[in-house]
Amino acid sequence: MFKTKGKPCKSAVESINNIIGYGTVIENVAPNFVLHGDPLGIHNYRVSIDVCFDDDALLPITIGDDPIKVKDFVGSHVAWPQSLVIDNPVKLYSI
Repeated sequence: MFKTKGKPCKSAVESINNIIGYGTVIENVAPNFVLHGDPLGIHNYRVSIDVCFDDDALLPITIGDDPIKVKDFVGSHVAWPQSLVIDNPVKLYSI
């Protein structure tokens, strides 16, 4: 089974103070890595969304033309602006 290395993080939208969930920053991803049809870019991280606690929060980087809610991508990877990702040294476990 393929295992991806990553670091726990908190994800925010609109402002660094508006934390909407927890995730994992996937390490060692090149800026030209293509995610959902677009290059990741130099100012974004590839983030796995693990938990979203704001049902109305929209992805900060759209996929296609329509706004998409973060909760719809729990369990998936998306591009997230580096400026809206906060280190989270606490590892989350599900019970």
